[in-house]
Amino acid sequence: MKKIIALLLALLMLATITACNSSSPGGSPSASPSATTETLKLGVISALTGWFAPIDKGNIDPLMAYVELINERGGWDIGGKKYLIEIVLSDVQSDPNLARTAAMDLIDKGIDIVLQTTDLFARGILDVWEEYEVMHVTQFHNSITFLGPDYPHGYLSNGGARANYKAALTALRQEFPDAKTLLYCEIANGSNEDNFEKMIKPAAAELGFTVIPEPVIYDPAATEFSAVALSVYRANADAYIGATTPTNQGAIIRELRALGCDTIVVTANPQSLVTMANIAGPEAAYNMLSLAVVPGSDGLTQVYNDIHAKYREMQGEEVASLMDPLSPNTLYVLLQMMSIAGTTEKKAVMEAWLAQETIDTLNGRAPICGSEALGSPRLVATPQGISIRNSKGELEFKGFVDCYVR
Repeated sequence: MKKIIALLLALLMLATITACNSSSPGGSPSASPSATTETLKLGVISALTGWFAPIDKGNIDPLMAYVELINERGGWDIGGKKYLIEIVLSDVQSDPNLARTAAMDLIDKGIDIVLQTTDLFARGILDVWEEYEVMHVTQFHNSITFLGPDYPHGYLSNGGARANYKAALTALRQEFPDAKTLLYCEIANGSNEDNFEKMIKPAAAELGFTVIPEPVIYDPAATEFSAVALSVYRANADAYIGATTPTNQGAIIRELRALGCDTIVVTANPQSLVTMANIAGPEAAYNMLSLAVVPGSDGLTQVYNDIHAKYREMQGEEVASLMDPLSPNTLYVLLQMMSIAGTTEKKAVMEAWLAQETIDTLNGRAPICGSEALGSPRLVATPQGISIRNSKGELEFKGFVDCYVR
C-alpha cells in the first residue's frame, strides 16, 4: 500500500513539474505550440519563377527568416494570444497577366490579408482585392496614384517611388553637394511621366537641381545597355536617378564608366550597392548612392539586427551582407497593427492602421501618411538608409533620411 501511495505521489510531482515547464517566465507560452498558440496565415504574392524571380528571392528569403525568428520565440502576441506565422506563397510567374490567377489562388484558400513584394505585376488586380475585400500591403510602389481613394484595401509599408525620389535627392544633395544637373533614367514602367512631372521635378527644384528636360526611358526587357549608357553620357548630367533593378543599374554603370563617364548614379530604391558593384565591376563601382541599409553599421534598430542575424544564420555571411529589409519590414508593420487592434480580424486591423499617427519600422519610428495621395493615411513612410560608394569606391553608410507623403 505504501509503495502504491509513493508511486502516486511521484507521478503527481512529475505532472506538476511538466506543467510548470510548459510555460516561459511570466506565464506566456514557450517556443513550442501550446493550447494558447494559434496560427496566423498570411498570403504573399511574389515572382517565384520567371525573369523577376532572382530579385524577388531577395524579398522572400529575408521575410522567411523573420517568420522563423518570430516562431522560434513563441509567436507574436495579439490580443493576449500567441500567433505562429505561416506564409502562403502564390507565384505570379513574373507575368502581370497571371496576377489575377495568383490572387484568386489565395482568396480560394480563405486568406484575406496579403503582402505584395512589388506593384509591377499587381496593378491590374486592384478590382479583385476590392471585390473580395482583401487587405493588401505592398512593400514598394512605383506610383501610389494607382492606389487612390477608390482602392481603400490597399496599404503601403514604404513610400515607394513617391517618397523615395525625394529621399534620394535629399541624400544626393547631402553627400554630393557639387552636383547641379539631374537626369531621369528608368525602364518604361507605366508611371514614368507621373514620376518625372509630379515627383522628381518638384523635389529637384526644391533642392536646387536643374533637371534635364528629356528623360532616358528604355525597354524593361532590355539585356544590353550600351545604348542606354550612351544616352546618359550624352545628357552630360552630374547625376542620374532611377528606381530600376540592381541588374540594370550595375550594367549601365559598367557601360558608363567604359565611356569615361563619372556621372553619379542614384538609385531611388533600397538596393545593395554591393550587388550593383559586383555587376558593374570593381573599377566602375564608384559615385553611387542607394537608399539602402548597410548591415553591421552603427545606429540600426535591434529588430533589424535580430532579423539580419537570423538571415545570416540561414543564408550565410555573403548573402546576408546584401539583405533587403523591405519584406520583413512589411510584416513587422502589419503585426504591430494587429497587436494594436488586439485581433487578426481584417477590418479591425485596417481601422487600427488608419487611427495611428506613427509606427515602428526596421529603420526607426515612421509617420503614417498619404491622406492627400491615397484618400486616407494608409502609407508608412519608412525612413530610408543612405549608402554610398564614394569616388574611391569605398562603401559608407550615412544614416537615415526621413520620408513623408501628403
